[in-house]
Amino acid sequence: MKTWEEKPVYGANIGFANDDVLKFAEALTAWMLPGGGHEDPKGLIMPSTRYYPINKTMDVAFIRYDGNQGTPKAFENFTATPHAEFDFTGIQTLHDLVDKTEKYHGDRILEQV
Repeated sequence: MKTWEEKPVYGANIGFANDDVLKFAEALTAWMLPGGGHEDPKGLIMPSTRYYPINKTMDVAFIRYDGNQGTPKAFENFTATPHAEFDFTGIQTLHDLVDKTEKYHGDRILEQV
């Protein structure tokens, strides 16, 4: 068995208001084009389409960047969107990011019950 030192990551959950979902689609399309960010091996985007009827928002992207770099250029298509809502954004350990994600989504699901 081998272990690795836990290094800092930049992470965020990005939510878009229902009316801004097209902006997310445009950012995701730009991410996939040459020079759009996907070539950076440290960047990761996990898109999703969860709709929250209580506040009429969609959680549509979870981003992670391996490294101690705030607001990485690889994500500029997402972070430049004016009305995007960011949760638990910043440099943190991967463990903390996963923990916050689990608590955040668990709470959001409970709000709907």
